[in-house]
Formats: sequence, C-alpha cells, structure tokens
Amino acid sequence: MRSICKIILIILLNFGFLLNLKALTIKPTIVEITASPKETISGVYSIKNDSGNPVTISVEPETFYGAGINKWLKLEPGLFTLQPGEEKKVKYNVNLPEDFKDEYSAKIFFTQNPVTDTAVGAAIVTRLGSSFYVSALGKEIISTEIKYFSIHNSQDLKLSVTMINDGNVHLRFFYDLVFFKDGVQVHKTDKKPLTVIIPGRDRSVDLPLPLKKILLPGKYQAVINLYYGNIKPYENKLSGMTDFEVKE
Repeated sequence: MRSICKIILIILLNFGFLLNLKALTIKPTIVEITASPKETISGVYSIKNDSGNPVTISVEPETFYGAGINKWLKLEPGLFTLQPGEEKKVKYNVNLPEDFKDEYSAKIFFTQNPVTDTAVGAAIVTRLGSSFYVSALGKEIISTEIKYFSIHNSQDLKLSVTMINDGNVHLRFFYDLVFFKDGVQVHKTDKKPLTVIIPGRDRSVDLPLPLKKILLPGKYQAVINLYYGNIKPYENKLSGMTDFEVKE
C-alpha cells in the first residue's frame, strides 16, 4: 500500500516584501485598497515557479475579519499547474456591498504541491499567505497611541513598545529611533517595519538593539518615531520619548 507523508509549511507575510522560498515567488504579498460601497475593483497576483520541478498551486482565500469573503471577493483560477520557470496571473475581483463600512480583510493562501507520479515518500507542501485589506473610502478612522515605550539595558539594549489601534481599519507601522545625550543628537537608526495592528487591538513589540558599540556608557534620551497608516504611503507620525542608561 502506497503512502505519502506531507510536511506543511505556512508563511504569512506582514510587511510586503517579495518572497522567494526555494520554489515559489508571489507578488504582491500585501494588497491594501480603499474603496466605496458598490464599487468593483480588479487586480492580479503573480505566481512564479522558480524550482526545477512542476508544481500544482491551489488558491485558498480565508476571511480574516469583517464580512465573509464570499460576499465581496473572488479569485480565479483556483487551481493550476506551473512548469519550471513558468509564471501565471491569478485575478482578484472585489465587489463591495451597499452597506460596506469600516474594513474587510482576508488571507489569501497559495498552497504548493509537488507534481509526482508516485505517492511513496515525503513531500513538502508550502502554504504561502498574502494579506488582503479593503477599507471604506472616506470612512477610515486612523487613530493610535503609544501605551508604553522604554529602552531596557540588560545584557544588550532592548526596545519595548506597546501601541493600541483606536480606529476602524488596520494600521501598518514603521519606526526609527533617535538618541540624544545632553540634548545633542548622537545617533539615528534607519526606518524599519515594526508591526501591523488590526482595529480595536493593542500589540507589544520587543526588539534587540545592537547599539552598545555606538553608544558609550552614560545617560541618554531616546525618541521613537512611528510612521503608520492603512495604505501606502504611511504618512501619519507619532513620537514618544524615554530616558535610559548604557552601562559598561
């Protein structure tokens, strides 16, 4: 009796970077749209097989929050095979109901199965996810606050920040840090992605900061700048400040 062991790997992309995991490239990894009730919007995903073997792709959308996807989102084709190096477009159609408000969100999963003539052995089944958001044009409430911000000095410096999304749409956050000593700026980090928070939720993030070779022992002030929004460009900005000490 023939049998097959499937190992399932699920990856969800939160910050919109191109994914290339040995065999599959998917773009975009994030869809963020603002639209009006009864509006229809179309677009495409591009899926490319970068491996040396044919693969079968099944498209599996799932409701994240808001109305069920069967009320507003269709994707086609839902199943197809890609030969090595082949690329295919998957079309999405958004048809919003008359009572659309706030935001709808879905996760679009692309499950990759190897094409094989035998069912004996092991196969890695890769499930890659894209985040899909549609917010109501002109009805977005974009509001956030910093509930907690600190720089901890243990073995290494560590950033801790907690934010709350007080609005009705998801918020995507980027951040940078500016460091001052005796009122003089001594260092600024590059802007980097931080997190995504869905409406009505809060989130705490802890990150290591490899800065001890840059900041000499002493007392400092740190300013965190948060750049956020629900669609690009993320032009909203919120800042917070904390004191901390770098020890030898």
